Amino acid sequence: MEHFLQTAGLVFLAELGDKTQILTVALTKKYKTREVIIAISLATLILHFFSVYLGEYIGNLLPPKILNIFVGLTIIIFGVIFLREFNEDVIEIDEHKPKFNPILQCALIFFLAELADKTMFTTIGLASRFHDYTSVFWGSSVGLILADVMAIIVFKYLGQFIPAKLTKILASFVFVGFGLFTIYSSFRIN
Repeated sequence: MEHFLQTAGLVFLAELGDKTQILTVALTKKYKTREVIIAISLATLILHFFSVYLGEYIGNLLPPKILNIFVGLTIIIFGVIFLREFNEDVIEIDEHKPKFNPILQCALIFFLAELADKTMFTTIGLASRFHDYTSVFWGSSVGLILADVMAIIVFKYLGQFIPAKLTKILASFVFVGFGLFTIYSSFRIN
């Protein structure tokens, strides 16, 4: 349960203010909210399934100490990059009716946007570190889906009251702190 909660929390924080979270909000302008939520859930489950297995493969190749240092540095780098991303991303979505299944269209858009994103790399890193693949899979999936559903709700109803910069700053510091803790804990591994 600990790995599930850590993974869900980190992925949730990684997604705050991310381009795919903004994309999710933009998709609700073209598609029904229910369709967007189903689509991002489907895309997330597929992407994180492969991310966890990639993390398992990497985790079996590297010694735990080196792996923890690598994961910690990666998380710190994401935190610093996240802190530097203060520009507001604007994503335009064509307002015309979709010609194909809207859930599949939306899922494909979201899947492609999430490829090589920090939440994917976070999932890979945590799977390789924890060796608790089921918890990491469900934790990363729940964290990402919750962050994006929250974005839809917040931006639809409360968007003008929550400063995006404050959210990004706090999430960045949590990332850097967790990365430092991960590196520190690697020196306690025999």
